[in-house]
Amino acid sequence: MQINLSENALCGINRYGEGTYTADGIKAIAESISVSPSVTSIDVGYNSIDQAASLKLLAAMKGKHMVSIGMAYCKLGVEGSKVVAEMISVMTSLTSINLVFNDLGSEGANALAPAINDSASVTSINLLKNGFDTEAALMLLKVKEQKPMLRTLCGLTHAET
Repeated sequence: MQINLSENALCGINRYGEGTYTADGIKAIAESISVSPSVTSIDVGYNSIDQAASLKLLAAMKGKHMVSIGMAYCKLGVEGSKVVAEMISVMTSLTSINLVFNDLGSEGANALAPAINDSASVTSINLLKNGFDTEAALMLLKVKEQKPMLRTLCGLTHAET
């Protein structure tokens, strides 16, 4: 089952910062995912989800056979990147991940790179706008170079650039 809830102001705030924040909606979604065996794809990007709610949502996905995870603008930070790296390592069905604008920083890149490199399933990961320094960006490019099945690190394929 695929769930696309991107850009729905799930937490009461739209992508422009208008509204009043509440994590009630995302907590209910996390609880539903944790008990549903059929969820394979979720996109909750662009919902102004805070880090605590994002981590709760990731925890709900553990043990699932996720194929695609979309969490753009979900304030994951370094802690979230470590959780995603762990998920990449154990979810053999995971092929696509969108982590645009999550303040992962270079430490987050260091957490993700080995997991991406070791994954036999991930073919697309979007890591744009995460504040990587040159060293981290070069490390990720090296991973991509070594993984021909990894089509993109930025959500675009060669034909789309």
